[in-house]
Parts: sequence; C-alpha cells; structure tokens
Amino acid sequence: MDPLTNETYWNQKWHDVSTSATGWIRRLFRGRTYIDSCIHKIFLTILPQGPDYKLIEVGCGGGKWIPYFCQEFGYCVTGIDFSTEGMLLAQKNADLANVKATFILANIFDSDLKEKYDIVFSDGFIEHFRDLGATLSKIADLVNPGGLLITTVPNLTGFHKKLLCWLRKDQEIFESHLAVTKNQLVECYETLGLQEIKFFPIGSIVPKVIVMSRLLRRFLDSVLYFLSFLKIGLEGENISSNYLIIGRKP
Repeated sequence: MDPLTNETYWNQKWHDVSTSATGWIRRLFRGRTYIDSCIHKIFLTILPQGPDYKLIEVGCGGGKWIPYFCQEFGYCVTGIDFSTEGMLLAQKNADLANVKATFILANIFDSDLKEKYDIVFSDGFIEHFRDLGATLSKIADLVNPGGLLITTVPNLTGFHKKLLCWLRKDQEIFESHLAVTKNQLVECYETLGLQEIKFFPIGSIVPKVIVMSRLLRRFLDSVLYFLSFLKIGLEGENISSNYLIIGRKP
C-alpha cells in the first residue's frame, strides 16, 4: 500500500492530543464545530438508522466518530487502528460518552477480518497511502453486499494547497498526506464497481489551517457555523476543506 506514515508517527500524534478527549466529545455532540456539523447534515440524508446495522471505522484512532454513530444512529460499531495511543484515546472517548463499541488493535492490511459490515467508514485515512486504489480495495472488502463505503479526505489541492504552502513553514503535511482529487476518488469507486456514487464537498476553510491563535480559530469556526445555520453556503470543490464520497456495493 506504500504508507506515508508509520505507527510511531501516529502514536506521537495521538499522545499529543490525548488530553483533548473530553473536548472532542463535547464539541462533537453539541454541534459546535463547523466541519462536524457539515458532515452530520450529509449523514442525516444518506444513512439509515437502527441497531441492526453494523459499522466499522477503519483508522479510528482517537475515536471521535465512534460515540457519534452509536448515539446518533444506534449502530453496532467497531473501530480498528494500529496505534496503541489512538486506541487508548478511542476507548476513553467511548467510556466518556457511555457507549459500548468493539475496538480492534491491528493493522487493517495485515489483519484477516472475516466479518462484513453494512457500513464501512474512514475519515482522513486513505490519503496516508500512495496507492489509493489498493487501499480502498482492501477497505471495500469489508462491505456487505448492498452496504455502503464512505470515505472522507482533506482537500489538499488547488486553493487549499496554495494556502498551506503560504501559511505553513513546514511541509510535513505534504510528506504525510497524499493530495487526493475528486476525480481520483470517483475513479477508484467506479473501478471497485460501486454503485449510486455520490460526492460531497464539505465545509469551507479550516480555521486551524489559516490561523494559529486558538481563540481566533474558535471565533472563525463559530462564524462559519453560524453562516451554515443561515444556509449561506461556502462549499465548493475548490474551496471546501474536505471531500466525502459514498458508494453502494452491489
């Protein structure tokens, strides 16, 4: 799969944010982050509800989505990740939200999971591998016939790429992330034979990308959330901070 990161990289990343677990839960369920509110609105239109559905999040380190899917949709949720620090934080977030979920500490590419799922979700995962097609193919193997494959990636192309190059002195983000385009995502989904493919640009400029002050970040996040509440759209393929794509396995 030719990964751009390794276990040490992610253990350090999750260790650095481990004290933010309660904040993640609070912001996510109270709808205070702009990007989460955008994703939530899309999920309400495309996802079924009920305890009969099984969902797995691939690359679930941190686990911020695990409580969300349990509480918002009532799913039987599983998370898999190879980062020890990430899984510890994921379990902590599940405990704080008082939800029950299954956690698998393993590398998805080295594991031999037999179980299939109605929904397979990954958020900010596939862009850490150079071979998108092979990565998505492995993930798609976990989907039940008739099930959904949902993938989100950050938009590191066009306007956002220029913005990052201008504002960030370090280029680490481009060393650990592949800049994935809409056409690449759609082509991979079509190659896998997925049907009913839908693509969504999500949100607008990510506040943490354009400013370093935490207070100003929160202010801009609140402004963007308020504008979305007023249905003043700032989304688009070029300006949106993230992409989401969904397809159904025949």
